[in-house]
Amino acid sequence: MRDLERTSHDLRQGTDPAEPAPSAPSDPPTAEPQVTPRISPRAATWTVYSVTDKKTTSGYTDYSQRLGNCKAIRSGTTCTISVSKAATRTVGLALGASRSTITAGLNISNASTVSMSVSCSSPRLRAGQTYRAWPMGNRYSYRVWKTYSNTAGVVTVTKSTTQYAFSPAQNSITCG
Repeated sequence: MRDLERTSHDLRQGTDPAEPAPSAPSDPPTAEPQVTPRISPRAATWTVYSVTDKKTTSGYTDYSQRLGNCKAIRSGTTCTISVSKAATRTVGLALGASRSTITAGLNISNASTVSMSVSCSSPRLRAGQTYRAWPMGNRYSYRVWKTYSNTAGVVTVTKSTTQYAFSPAQNSITCG
């Protein structure tokens, strides 16, 4: 029974209370090392952005970017619109996320423009009628999540409202 009464201190020290105490040791006993966790008063903060709730609309026409137009002066006229311009890749930003973070999350190029070199011909137009060309591509809707940890280790998650991006397809236009 005496063996079962050994304390955890005795086990750590390698002694048995049933054995006589050793004679005075020549070296003083060493204390167990004490580990005290310390949190730096200047603990690092961090922020992570992610793009979620992604939806893609293919074949979307961005009517806000007119690439060219022609207007018939007389009825029965046709015209051809030749486009050699750059269409703009638009990206909605939110919660402090960078453009490169959003485009990476959408898996699209971060370049701000796409070169166009294409043409389209109109049917016969009435006098005063206008024929126009716009870029076509993919439209994305998404939300941005911001996860932030402050110096106290408190983590907050913020979700943006729905954002939109447009990525023009090279040499793809809608005419009408």
